[in-house]
Amino acid sequence: MKAILGELVLGWHRATRGPLMVLLLVAGVLCLGVLPGLNDEGLIYTRYGLGLYWMLLLFTSLWCGGTAYALDRERHRLALTFTKPLHRLTLWWGRWLAVWFPFVIASLFACACLAFRAIPEGRLVTSPNLPDLHQASIVELAHLREQGRVPPNITEARLLKAVYDDLESRYSELRPDIPRSYHFDLPDELPEHASATLRLSGAPFPGAKDALKLLVEVPLPDGTVAQIKPERLLDSGMTLDLPPAALVPGRPLTLTLHRLDHVSAASVLYREYHDLTLLLPGRAPFLNLAVFTLVLILTTALTTALGVSFGCMFSLPVTLFTGVFAFLACTISIFSPSASAIDSASSLWAMVSTTISETLANPFIDLIQLNPLNALLEGEALSLKTILAFTARVVAPALFFFSTFSLLSVVRDEDR
Repeated sequence: MKAILGELVLGWHRATRGPLMVLLLVAGVLCLGVLPGLNDEGLIYTRYGLGLYWMLLLFTSLWCGGTAYALDRERHRLALTFTKPLHRLTLWWGRWLAVWFPFVIASLFACACLAFRAIPEGRLVTSPNLPDLHQASIVELAHLREQGRVPPNITEARLLKAVYDDLESRYSELRPDIPRSYHFDLPDELPEHASATLRLSGAPFPGAKDALKLLVEVPLPDGTVAQIKPERLLDSGMTLDLPPAALVPGRPLTLTLHRLDHVSAASVLYREYHDLTLLLPGRAPFLNLAVFTLVLILTTALTTALGVSFGCMFSLPVTLFTGVFAFLACTISIFSPSASAIDSASSLWAMVSTTISETLANPFIDLIQLNPLNALLEGEALSLKTILAFTARVVAPALFFFSTFSLLSVVRDEDR
């Protein structure tokens, strides 16, 4: 423990003596204070500045992590460093903490900058009550077998999972004069005069969205029905505030979507299991800011550990090139189109490419599903349980793998 604390103190002294901390703090002020504009309402333009600062922290932590041991390797002092009367794992974790600590301070500084801006109220995300797709998946798989479209040598569980994911991601269409009703369960306790927001996300309005005319009907406790027309539709969807009188704690809420226009050149397409949600109040806004800061700290921990790991294996130029290449490869694999089990087994190349893509993207899929930017900028509530699951499934295994693999590479070099 004394060795780890010693490395941490040395790393902090190196960061404060050099320009690193000053550059990080100046970049934080520019990205979070100047770029969004001084007169913007709330966090309208902060998504760009915050994303830019986050990306800057990731690349800088990767760069600084690469210099932790890569400089010793260039000067042929790496083996000498690991001959100290300390366990190699202790040295690795101490050096990693020393490099990572300034980025923890930079993340907390970003939290302090955002605390002075208007943060949306935290809201619980509620999905509609929809049929369970398990039985539908069994029927669909049987239909595919009748058509001879199921490849051999695939387990039943994997086939059912592929069909289930396909059904879950299928789009529904809101057609003229054919309304769609959805039921939402409300919690037993709600704040007084609470209001809810209906959100239709994704890209549900292909075609002439200006010609679309939608109507949402909300039944009220007194027996009347409130009719709400969205005033403005965006390419990314719509948000609609519901009357507070419609919210009765413990009582299901029914919403009916109507399409009043008859424009054939436009459509309303959305995924019922993903794109249609109801946002309910019930969380302090600064809790979401704390959650976002925690995610920011965890992601810089991953990139710093990746840089330190590469620094134990390569020289500094190769470390930086390999780290950036790995970062870009993971980003590309995340946004690459996903293939189901049936599609990936259609050929050997499809199976190999799918395996590589899923392996690279797997540590970051949880982060995308976590969506911390939505938690901060749109008020989606994130629970501590979700953060702990992300830490246990992604951060902790990655740190263990990086430290172990780095030490094995050092032992291999010494044997040579």
